Amino acid sequence: MTGNISAVFGTHDEKTLEQLRDVGSRAERVALMADGHVGYVMPIGGVAAYDNKASVVGVGFDIACGNAAIRTNLTIEAFDRPMLDHIANEIQRQISFGIGRKNESSDAPVDDPLFESPAWEALREVAGKHEHDALWKKARQQLGTVGSGNHYVDVFADETGTLWVGVHFGSRGLGHTIASGFLSLSQGKRWGERVRETEVLLDLSQPLGEAYWHLMELAGAYAYAGREWVARQVVGILGGRELEIVHQSPQLRLEGAA
Repeated sequence: MTGNISAVFGTHDEKTLEQLRDVGSRAERVALMADGHVGYVMPIGGVAAYDNKASVVGVGFDIACGNAAIRTNLTIEAFDRPMLDHIANEIQRQISFGIGRKNESSDAPVDDPLFESPAWEALREVAGKHEHDALWKKARQQLGTVGSGNHYVDVFADETGTLWVGVHFGSRGLGHTIASGFLSLSQGKRWGERVRETEVLLDLSQPLGEAYWHLMELAGAYAYAGREWVARQVVGILGGRELEIVHQSPQLRLEGAA
């Protein structure tokens, strides 16, 4: 390997490797996974390590996009095809899918403790009261919605026939707006002003970097809360009971949130 490139797994086209070398010129170490391909600035499948700094474009925009699954007390043998078709229709009716959707459920989690987190004050400080209030309102309306693209809700059976509910999505408009806002601020522009995607590193020991860190934690907790709410709603549609919930990483907790 050369320079700060620690490892490259698999075979990649020159444009992907060029992106990796460019990121490596600013990072302490970089590596590329076997499924890597061209991204915006950081190649998809790339990993970069920085010294007390954060790269907004490196972290990306669909913050904390990931998976959660609930193992239920139900088995596939209890359901025939018409019942499963009915359940699929109910999921589509009761869960909000698509860009910009609001959670229309009567028990939408608009009072989740994360909305009282002190991290919101960091948003007010960097973006201003108007942007803070608008995003806080939007986040409350969208919590528990799935989005579009490769985001999904799935009901599946394991090798024992036990039914699981699986979901995949991230922090919705909250995470994307925060990431886009800091991309603008990192280039000396106003929050919300459109800028080109280029890598600027935020020093985590400085106020802007510290605010970014806290708000990324907030977006992560938001994604986890949304996935849990949706998965549990689907368990209710199935008429089942939750036996365990599995996340792809430990539960995020914010100071001031239960």
